[in-house]
Amino acid sequence: MSNGCPSSAARARSARASCAEVQTLTTIHLGEIRAKIADLRTLEAILAGALERCLMEPVPACPVLDMLASPRPS
Repeated sequence: MSNGCPSSAARARSARASCAEVQTLTTIHLGEIRAKIADLRTLEAILAGALERCLMEPVPACPVLDMLASPRPS
């Protein structure tokens, strides 16, 4: 006898599947975010080192520093 509504067991299976999907997607996104944070930390260390060297001695022309100093397009 079906009234068109899923049974309690079907809803429970669906909820478990949904939770599994959420866990999978969350794990993937968390990994991507952690990778971006690691990249940003590496970039921070590189820029901090460049700044430290700039404070100690004159720096020759550097296209990367020129790019960083130019205004960003909006």
